[in-house]
Amino acid sequence: LYMSIVISISFFHEAWEDEAQAWLIARDLDFLQIIGQMKYEGHSFMWHYLLAFFAKSGLPYIFTNVLMFIFAGIICLLVLIKAPFKKLTKILILFSSVFLYYMPIILRPYIIIPLMLIIISILNEKPEKYPITYGICIAILSNSHIIVLGLAVIIYIFYIKEEFLDKLHTNSKKQNCKLIIGAIIAFLGIFLVVVMAIMGYIFSIAATHGTDQIISVLYRAINFGKNLSRVLFGVDKYGIIILLEALFFTYLIVKSWKINKKQGIIFTIGLMFYLYVQLAIFGIYTDQRTALIYIFVLFLSWNMTNFSKNKNKMTIFEILLIIITILGLPNTIRVIYQEIKYPYNDSKAVANYIDENIEEGSIFITVNWDSISSVEVYLSGKDYKFYDATDCVFMTYATWNKFLDKKGEDYLENAINKLKEESNKNLYVLNLISEDSNITDLNSFRKSKDRLKLIYATKEKCLARKAYLYEIIK
Repeated sequence: LYMSIVISISFFHEAWEDEAQAWLIARDLDFLQIIGQMKYEGHSFMWHYLLAFFAKSGLPYIFTNVLMFIFAGIICLLVLIKAPFKKLTKILILFSSVFLYYMPIILRPYIIIPLMLIIISILNEKPEKYPITYGICIAILSNSHIIVLGLAVIIYIFYIKEEFLDKLHTNSKKQNCKLIIGAIIAFLGIFLVVVMAIMGYIFSIAATHGTDQIISVLYRAINFGKNLSRVLFGVDKYGIIILLEALFFTYLIVKSWKINKKQGIIFTIGLMFYLYVQLAIFGIYTDQRTALIYIFVLFLSWNMTNFSKNKNKMTIFEILLIIITILGLPNTIRVIYQEIKYPYNDSKAVANYIDENIEEGSIFITVNWDSISSVEVYLSGKDYKFYDATDCVFMTYATWNKFLDKKGEDYLENAINKLKEESNKNLYVLNLISEDSNITDLNSFRKSKDRLKLIYATKEKCLARKAYLYEIIK
């Protein structure tokens, strides 16, 4: 049932900019160039390397659904078979918005995080049995996203201390060799991410939103609390919810330290590092990144239940997990309903229109260089070109080496004149703008509007962006 719902939802999902961006980078760059591009992406290159194996083979973007189905299926099986919770709890976890929508539907590396944490939780029952697998999981976890690096590091430290240092003289030589190999693998994974962060391959562009001002961090913390309540519960208007969230996590920290200090320390350090990156470095909140909070709570609850003295009694952590999951069920229904009823943006529909009505070789000029990739990804294999009017370059994916600037009055006009002189190709203007905006508000559009004829416009409501396609007639 779970997989049937996930597969059904995925057929209604349009590519977000971030999803398309990763696929196009993986398709268009070689493996060394991908590493170089990561300084504009805020990620390790692992996810793009994974996508590259499929994108470079010529498979269409729709194949990404299969990749996400595989991840979702493995998570589903592990939760149902291995989770130390009651059957009701397992079902509630899978049917939360996090596991039914945010993780399996949106093509982002975040889905790797719950998978690795679940496997680590399972291995924690007998950590000495699979030391190399444990090390691989830590390495993959640390490379899934910088935001869980703190969690990966503290898990690694405890593992080395308890399984190697504390048992150095009691372990067999073979066991110590396996532990050393696992430790080296984990260390290399962590070290790679740290080096990339220091060199600016992860934080360089993300850090432009960074702040060291206490007031700014507190303001961001309030906004993050609102976003968290919206993502998990569908509510973001009531200050009391933010206070309850703060009390909830304070209770989790204090209670976990009292019952199992090790798990309490792991949860606290992982959470604090997550919040530091989220609030002080990124300063912007994507729904999936916010939803990771639920994964942190699941990880804590799983391990606290694993080491509970009374296996037949439901722990307070499982009870709290059940409560927040039940409270979030109405929101699960809401986000799935919206995904099915409304497109996120109109990228797939406008791409179909282009494919059916505009001859190949045509050039599409845009000032929306940050979002046009969500259209281009559906036209893979077709001879269409996209031109960034703000930077005067042809593009497929966006390069975040500049701040968003779409206000220049001459951007569009200059690009049209330049391409008319240099090319005999058919020229069009394509823009994706926010649902609550109007294209006539763009300064660059006002100056060129007399040269443009509207041939496609989004008619239905979109959750994020609507599309406008113009033919250049003068």
